[in-house]
Amino acid sequence: MSLGDQESGILEKPDKPAPKDVWTPTVDPLDAPDVPTKFSATFKEGRRHVLARSAPESNPYTEEQASMDTLEGFSPEDTCGFIAIQAIHLEKYGAAKIQHEPVVPHQ
Repeated sequence: MSLGDQESGILEKPDKPAPKDVWTPTVDPLDAPDVPTKFSATFKEGRRHVLARSAPESNPYTEEQASMDTLEGFSPEDTCGFIAIQAIHLEKYGAAKIQHEPVVPHQ
């Protein structure tokens, strides 16, 4: 199917809004979160490849909360420290998901 077969008739009628499912690779602007996002991409063989993505709301915990330098009760060589850091990550991520705050998913 080409653009002429399916979408040209829809796009040529400005008095009628296009159906939401016409734009499958993107999100409807009214449904998209209003969050500034930085990303870097490259194009290979006509396809887009996102290399990196970041947004202020994508990191639900502060650097201080997730640093082994600021937490006490373990040595940096101790695996309990790594487990404590991962527990903080999961706790903050879960709290953000429950509150429906925007958390950028991994691809």
